[in-house]
Amino acid sequence: NQSIYLVGVDVNPLSPGFSLVDKSYVIPPFNKPELYFQKIHAIIQQEQIDVVIPIFSQEIRLFSKRKNEFEQFTGIRLCIPEFEIMEITDDKYNFYLELKKRNLPTPETFVLSKRANSKFPCVIKKRRDSGSRSFTRIDNATELSHFIQSSGISVADEESYVIQEFVEGQEYTIDFCCDFNSRFLGAVIRERLEVRDGKCTKGITIKNKTIRELLKKFLEQIGYIGPGNLQGILDKNNKFHIIEFNPRFAAGGLPLTIHVGFNIPYIVCKLIKNSEEIIPEFIDYPDGMVMLRYFTETFMMHPSKTS
Repeated sequence: NQSIYLVGVDVNPLSPGFSLVDKSYVIPPFNKPELYFQKIHAIIQQEQIDVVIPIFSQEIRLFSKRKNEFEQFTGIRLCIPEFEIMEITDDKYNFYLELKKRNLPTPETFVLSKRANSKFPCVIKKRRDSGSRSFTRIDNATELSHFIQSSGISVADEESYVIQEFVEGQEYTIDFCCDFNSRFLGAVIRERLEVRDGKCTKGITIKNKTIRELLKKFLEQIGYIGPGNLQGILDKNNKFHIIEFNPRFAAGGLPLTIHVGFNIPYIVCKLIKNSEEIIPEFIDYPDGMVMLRYFTETFMMHPSKTS
């Protein structure tokens, strides 16, 4: 019931998200970090911002790297992982190595330069990427060679891609959140019924205590802070394989998680405003709630016509 004044930023002056916020600003790209943070700091001061939530993977990585500096300069605590945890969770190969070290179920994964070890079918994807934009299924050595050649992947680029054993089964995404003490605050498991451009457009909630406890144990072991989502596949033998980890809000299915009662963005706001608050673990939600997403229109005057 609290009133929240929402300020949104984007590099694109025609961002549709600007229609959803109270105030919007165009900012420099994050690959120009000095200009980027200069603008962010100015907005914080001008709008008297007291909560900052980066939502784009590479921005979160940038904020995490400068976490202490940012918090000291602004007085705003960031509810995101420490940089050493980002190095594990935001890198598919590093994440695989961490899972293997902890004897957690995950498909065999190696960098592209070690492709002689490939077993087919397999999938190839970038080590750091959001969604399934770089996801390609490969069924044999000829297809793999053709993919490398047609994609223009040089020898120097091969360390930037991973090859992962293909697992047949039903894909799940689990939205979760941990507090500043890495205490698990809850999770919602979603079956992805339809995916477009890496984003869930049709999904349904399910309950699986084994998957939930597996995730909870891992997050608390590594000392994770903030929101995120885990993706995995349940095979025909009812074995869950952890596929990848995203240290951010889910791009497509988060509205379903919020709808069933686990409002992760609002929880993050509460944590930042009062890091000592004890938020009870979210456990109960309906099994079988379906989300259907669709495109809609929004309208705005072009920035060049509003001055």
